[in-house]
Amino acid sequence: TALREKANARDALHEKILSNNELERQIYSHQINSAFVAWETGNLHRLSRLLEQSADGREPVGFEWRLLSELRNQHDPSEVYEVPGQTTQRFAVDRQHGRIAVGLRNGDVIVRQMGKEKEWSRPLPTSGDESSQWDTVTCLAFSSNGNRLLASGGTPNSSGELRLWEFPSLSQSTIRVSDKALVDVAALSANGKFAASLTEDDKLQVWDCLSGELLWSKEAVFGRRHDNRTSRLAFSPAKGQPLLACSSWDGTVKLLNAETGEAFRELDLGALVFGLSFSSDGDRLAVASDVELRIWDISGETPIKRQKITWERCQSVEFSA
Repeated sequence: TALREKANARDALHEKILSNNELERQIYSHQINSAFVAWETGNLHRLSRLLEQSADGREPVGFEWRLLSELRNQHDPSEVYEVPGQTTQRFAVDRQHGRIAVGLRNGDVIVRQMGKEKEWSRPLPTSGDESSQWDTVTCLAFSSNGNRLLASGGTPNSSGELRLWEFPSLSQSTIRVSDKALVDVAALSANGKFAASLTEDDKLQVWDCLSGELLWSKEAVFGRRHDNRTSRLAFSPAKGQPLLACSSWDGTVKLLNAETGEAFRELDLGALVFGLSFSSDGDRLAVASDVELRIWDISGETPIKRQKITWERCQSVEFSA
């Protein structure tokens, strides 16, 4: 009886070892497949994270991991810009002049020319006293020619503002958007003429950047339900038909006349929208949800291209120039 019990215990241990080995193989296979998907889709951030998890601080083990590590290392960023002593909240790139602007957690905005030998500027000048110091930067955007920079944010007493800087003079103007609500989302038109602001209380406003004049205002563009709040904004660069695209949490996208606020078209995605971007001619609109990327001809009723998102949730989308 004792010998039989020992044999049974040995067989059970053997089965457990085989089961653990099979589980480890399945986990390894899943991680490798996820890493290759990350590489094939250009998601280097996820690939790096998977490599770090697999190596646990050591050199990658296994042919597949070593191959992926080599591929990742060949595509490391050519330049890394560290912001000393501050946490970066938002950034914007001026491709025309090779500038990058960064919004810091303390409300400052700093700028530098791209290039390893360059240095960050001092915080961009602002009008007003210490009471107007922001405690957050919620959005940054350059105009297409790089001559104007828009920032949105707010002060400790929860007011919301837009700030505009002209380059190269760095002259600055401020648009007071709200005395009681922070600006959550903002957008700047390609020509730098219009700025759109969306406050925490779901009020959408469009401003003339030169005069600071309010052109139009709409409250609760998508209705008053909690899942109908506006979440993203994007201006069309088209000269003949200035449009503003705005999306809601329930997956609806509305195209509005940027100058008047009149409705132009409505698109229904049925999924939470994380990114909006117009093509350079303004004829197409890319909309990224958590499950799919769709490209629409703004005059059409259905998307001209759809791409399922099978890796991680898409956070933003942008057309190439």
